Parts: sequence; C-alpha cells; structure tokens
Amino acid sequence: MKRKNWIAIVAMAQNGVIGKENTLPWRIKADMDWYLGETRGQIIVCGRKTLQSIKTLWPENQYFVLTRDETYRSPAENVKVIRDITQVPESDPDGRKIFICGGAEVYAACLPMCQYLYLTTVKKDYAGDAYFPAYKEHFTLEKTQYEDDEILIQIFKRNET
Repeated sequence: MKRKNWIAIVAMAQNGVIGKENTLPWRIKADMDWYLGETRGQIIVCGRKTLQSIKTLWPENQYFVLTRDETYRSPAENVKVIRDITQVPESDPDGRKIFICGGAEVYAACLPMCQYLYLTTVKKDYAGDAYFPAYKEHFTLEKTQYEDDEILIQIFKRNET
C-alpha cells in the first residue's frame, strides 16, 4: 500500500475507545486546543457521522467526507463528498497538511497510508462503541508534545519498511 503525506490525528482513552454514540466521551480543553491548533486551515478527511458531529465547520479548512450514503450532499462549499479514499489527494499543492480525523472505519482504512500519527491518550478508561485500530507495530514515537494529569499528546512516525 502506497504511503501518502497524511497525518492521523486522534484522541483515545487508555482502553482504545475513541467514541460513544458518535461523540467524544470526554471534554478536555487542552486536547481540543491542540486539535484545533493543528487542524485549523488544513485539509480534514473524515466520515459522514464524524462530520455531522462537528459543531463548527471552519471556512478556512477543506473537508473531504467519506460516505457510502449515495443520497448525502455536501453541507457547505468547503466540503467535498467522496466515496473512496483514493479521491483524497496524496499531498496538497498549497502546503496544507492532510489530517485523517475519524471515525473508526476511516482510521482503519487510512492509517496504513499515514506517515504520522498525532495521538492524544486520555489517561482514563471510557465506555464506548468506537475504537482506534492497532498502530504500535507500525509507528515509532518521535516526540512527546504535551502532558498533564488528564492527557498525553505524542507524535509518532511510520516505521520505515
């Protein structure tokens, strides 16, 4: 599978949970500040349910929303509805980063092609119905970005193979 210049960005509980009923099971300001700081003005790739859970679509972002729902239409000018991950560009000619932002099925499909993983680990277990796929054997910790009593933010780089 060809590697692309993509970054998976995710917040995950210690037990691997990333969501419950299409929402985050937690609200942690430091995590949201990090996420918005990294993704604002960039390209966001996500599934339809994830897009619908986003409260504000930033006009400076470009969104690619993956869906199997043939009737789904773009809710905004900067949202492109796509049916397959091959429709996501490998990189952006304007230098914007391409972030894979969930949900679980999108992470599973795209993670094998990502060069980086920006992982926030929430230092608790949560009940949920969406989990992040296995990643540890494919990525190596590059640096710890931030840590406090609630979260640990780390940047991982794909192993060279």
